[in-house]
Amino acid sequence: MDSIIDYVKWLGEFPITTKKFNEVDAIVLSALCYVDFTDGLAGRESMRLSEYEGDPYEAKICLTAYIQENRELLDAAIHSERFGTMEITHYEQLYRPEVPIQFAAVTYKLKDFTFVAYRGTDSTLTGWREDFMLTFTRSNAQEEARRYLNMILEETEGNAQSAASENVAQNTGIETGAATVKSTRKKSAKAPAFYIGGHSKGGNHAIYSACMLPDEQLSRITRIYCLDGPGFCDEVLDPGLLTRIDAISVRIMPKFCIVGKLFEPKLTDAWPYPFSHRCTYHHQFRFRCRPALHVFLGHPVRQAGRSPQLRAQLREDEHIHRHVD
Repeated sequence: MDSIIDYVKWLGEFPITTKKFNEVDAIVLSALCYVDFTDGLAGRESMRLSEYEGDPYEAKICLTAYIQENRELLDAAIHSERFGTMEITHYEQLYRPEVPIQFAAVTYKLKDFTFVAYRGTDSTLTGWREDFMLTFTRSNAQEEARRYLNMILEETEGNAQSAASENVAQNTGIETGAATVKSTRKKSAKAPAFYIGGHSKGGNHAIYSACMLPDEQLSRITRIYCLDGPGFCDEVLDPGLLTRIDAISVRIMPKFCIVGKLFEPKLTDAWPYPFSHRCTYHHQFRFRCRPALHVFLGHPVRQAGRSPQLRAQLREDEHIHRHVD
């Protein structure tokens, strides 16, 4: 079994057009969301990942653990054909303790491909405070995630319409000397792939932002990846909303699962990864790949021993908001 860093090195020479996008790619892009791209994008709206300036091994990583692994992943991705050609755009990072809110997201783009990645909890107290808020209310970061996804979908739709109009203009003409108009319009192309994903709290944001979409926009989503993310209290989010995204959602979690079992999202497609028996396996750099270059699909997920009691306690504590504050 190898890590996602090994995966990038293995498959780096193959663009997504030749090797289909898969769940390990989603894990990689979600992990890269912990990189602070503020300086790299300073003064410009977007850049290719390969255009990242500075030493990747000195990049600012918004985590307290696996900082070196994140930097190694960034270096490998920069120098790969598969990820290095991706355009990074709409990087947002909000941190306001007084609100409170800790939110970050980034969008990766290729032709006919978009991936929206949400960052999980960072190293700040505000980030952890929001985690506990998920047990009794909707968070400010969830609403930011909703706004962000709507913005990207609207912009992507606008760009697609402009490209389609340009294509029609270029391929429609009048045949000289003929009585009829000759049209060489191409048939409508396949809808662009649009993915959403996130790790931990970022996975929660991916689910929340998608299930709140109107039907027309939701129909454009190809796949949603929730990487060991917690779910929602029934009193906060109508469980029926999750049924709208069930068919296009994938949950990936450790076999011994703690975070992903908190208010466990009621989604059908759940994939465990192996050799996990400690809560440290919540981190993406503990995810393991097999030689076939996919996340291991093992036995049914075994929940953490105290998870049911913890969920019950969180539901029954009427004053939990006081503890959080």
